[in-house]
Amino acid sequence: MRVAIRAGDILLATQKPVGLSARNVLEGTIDSIETRGSTVVCRVSAGAMFVVHVTPRALRSLEISVGMRVLAGDQNTLLPARGRVAETTRSSDGWR
Repeated sequence: MRVAIRAGDILLATQKPVGLSARNVLEGTIDSIETRGSTVVCRVSAGAMFVVHVTPRALRSLEISVGMRVLAGDQNTLLPARGRVAETTRSSDGWR
């Protein structure tokens, strides 16, 4: 199954957030970082490869670097590319 999520709709965290309503959160590793003007493109390996857009300021303030473990989350409902609803699973505390 393929799932499409806009790169700008994914958030990154360097530690487990508290009090966050998002339930679609995956643990992953930063594979690459590329600056493209006012956007920084991070590739996150979290069971699948995710492309995430952050600002240069967010990159600096979170001290994100290649090889770093991060949490990638999306509050939107995941919509598959082919029209079937994506199913997610989570542990009892909401983290995989």
